[in-house]
Amino acid sequence: MLVIGNKRVFQIPLPMKYFFLILLAYVCFGQLSGQGVLISPDNGNPDEDALLELRSTSQGFLPPRLDRAQRDIILNPPNGLVIYNTSTSRLNVFDTVANEWVELGPAPEADPAVTPTQSITLSSGHFHARESNDVYISAVGQGGANITTGVGGLVAPFHLPVGSRITGITFYYRDRTSAAEMSLSLTQEFLGSGFFNTVANFTTGVVNASPDWTNSGPVNVDHVVSGSAGYTLVAYSTSWSGDLHIKGAVISYTLPTN
Repeated sequence: MLVIGNKRVFQIPLPMKYFFLILLAYVCFGQLSGQGVLISPDNGNPDEDALLELRSTSQGFLPPRLDRAQRDIILNPPNGLVIYNTSTSRLNVFDTVANEWVELGPAPEADPAVTPTQSITLSSGHFHARESNDVYISAVGQGGANITTGVGGLVAPFHLPVGSRITGITFYYRDRTSAAEMSLSLTQEFLGSGFFNTVANFTTGVVNASPDWTNSGPVNVDHVVSGSAGYTLVAYSTSWSGDLHIKGAVISYTLPTN
């Protein structure tokens, strides 16, 4: 039904194009001055603040559909001109202030928050013997930390905020013997049960003996720090013999996001 002001103009169902022809006729004859227009399948009056109101519970408003090239050849588009851009599948509105078409659509997604990587460095001075009867050297110079004789382990406890994510660890060491190797690991001990868990491990390998200081390279880790466990770096060997040394380690992690 076509209603102009509060006057019903046409009610017999007709194709939509005929509604617009009738609407155009009223415009041409000046009968729409100061009156709103309602196009609706039901009885009613147009909203008094609307020049044109469309009502439907089963149909929508379909604006002119142009691709980008067709849109861009419109000469001097007025401010607020609306088209549907088939090149981008978005409504476009012309803004004369910016002198450009503004594309309507969902707001762009914000860049994901980037949590900067932190690091903590443990030097040879942080290491001490795990067993009280182990004779060890915890040097800060060129010597590094080691157990002078026999079987044993060196440990270096450390602390990170609960919820931090450990992403990697690099061990710095020297292995000067092909007769033994050193196991370097990151472990956690659960305080309630005393249970140990190896989070990450690197073994120097007997075939890689060298008089030079070297490092493991980044050992990938993906571990969230628990509040019910303590964390320790462990350097262990079955035969230290003065030729195995741990210089330290760098632990990479990200802080909790909340």
